[in-house]
Amino acid sequence: MDMNNPNQGLAARTAINVKITRVETIPLRIPLKVPFKIASGAARPAVEVMLVRLHTDTGVVGIGETQAWRRQGSAETLASLTRVIQEHFAPLILGRSPFAIAAIMCGLDAAIYHSQYAQAPISDALYDLQGKLLGVPVY
Repeated sequence: MDMNNPNQGLAARTAINVKITRVETIPLRIPLKVPFKIASGAARPAVEVMLVRLHTDTGVVGIGETQAWRRQGSAETLASLTRVIQEHFAPLILGRSPFAIAAIMCGLDAAIYHSQYAQAPISDALYDLQGKLLGVPVY
């Protein structure tokens, strides 16, 4: 970021005061044309995706995504992801700055250890917010 650029400097200074005001979960069940089968477990007729939107007091919204996996040691469902994010994570996020990403993510891990699939869309949405607020791409 070029702080000599007056537009970027203003965006950065304004962005620091932003607060997260709402955590929105959007569970989606997207049907597949052909059920998908992996080495273990039953064939899946659909992909279960959870979108998370973090709303701010400035109207800027960050978006993140995860999937409900039932493999590799995870037993996530759309219902469990929604419950963890809304009941356990949202209270730890509301009122916080999206620029406090390290502190927020440490807090989420402490709240529910090893909940990577529930934490992933929060992290993505925080980075998305930072990029939008600063006017820079997030790669």
